[in-house]
Amino acid sequence: IQVVDGAVSDSNGITVNGGSHSYNAEENAYYATYGTKVNFKSDSADSAWYMEFYSETASRNEQYQDSGKYFSTNVFGNLNVSVKTKADGYKVTIERHYSDNNRTPVSLVDYTSGDYTVPSASALPYYTFTGYTLNGTPITVGDVISISEDTTIVANYEAAEGLPFAINVDDDEISGTTATYNGIVTLEGKSDTYAWLEKIGNTENYKSFYIGKDVTFFATESITLKPVTEEEFTDGGYRMPSINVRQSGTYVVTTNSKKRVTFNGQFVTDGNVNILEYGVLLGKATTGGQIKASDVVIENIDASENYVLTRFKSTKDVGAHQFTIAVNGLRGDVIYKGYITYKNAQGTTVTVYTDAVTESI
Repeated sequence: IQVVDGAVSDSNGITVNGGSHSYNAEENAYYATYGTKVNFKSDSADSAWYMEFYSETASRNEQYQDSGKYFSTNVFGNLNVSVKTKADGYKVTIERHYSDNNRTPVSLVDYTSGDYTVPSASALPYYTFTGYTLNGTPITVGDVISISEDTTIVANYEAAEGLPFAINVDDDEISGTTATYNGIVTLEGKSDTYAWLEKIGNTENYKSFYIGKDVTFFATESITLKPVTEEEFTDGGYRMPSINVRQSGTYVVTTNSKKRVTFNGQFVTDGNVNILEYGVLLGKATTGGQIKASDVVIENIDASENYVLTRFKSTKDVGAHQFTIAVNGLRGDVIYKGYITYKNAQGTTVTVYTDAVTESI
């Protein structure tokens, strides 16, 4: 674990919770066991954190993670962390504005001065990016603008029409609602509500969705939820923690001839175990090869010439422990599972999976 750009605080700039860890002064790097939590602290609340990671099974280029004085992450590979502060220039913020609600989530924070190249905008399912504006004036991806003060760039998204999701509630005392993709939904449980269950397709069966009386989440598909008491939840034998993926499959969005596949997932926990990592494990047969559902497990990565397994780890959960993973250029027949890895009370590392999903993308 290294800070490769910028500087953390001289006072407890890097701390480690649990696990075995050490510091190599010659390399100016920390070493920590898998699943260890690493905390970073800057001297300034005006800080932006970026991270890349790589391991034998997965890697990701540097991406914006969070802003503020503190940033924490679990160790799931080699981590290179960068921190930018006011000392690096003026604050540049990119906010998303949606046509169908008033949310303005921040998609990027940077600190710079002088020439700044407007970055590409994220492709979002069921929204069309209609362009950036700066102080109400349209600007374009790739434009070079001069930064001489704190600057907010607005990324404008238009909601596709006629695509609301139904959020149904299997309870006479609680009303359902509708929401477009990424719309925030809040449901208030009853006085004895312990957890929420999600109906599985057109069956009469349910799976765990969230532990808690009231739930707030982002809509990603039409679902039916059911509030239950602690006794009902226990009698149902629902395993904790668990992992879900969107029942209706992936989102595929094409923008300017570029294809982007989005996986929506969610883990459910009662807080009694240490969650180490979660994401999607995706398999694809090689030319002339084949792959089956039982092959899609982490232990089989690089284990066969018949298929390729790719491990997509998520680094941030939102809403009711939801996460989104977007992949560019993915095509063909694939089979995937959501997975969650955790450490139980006995200290054993355990990985559980969703049922396999097969799609032609």
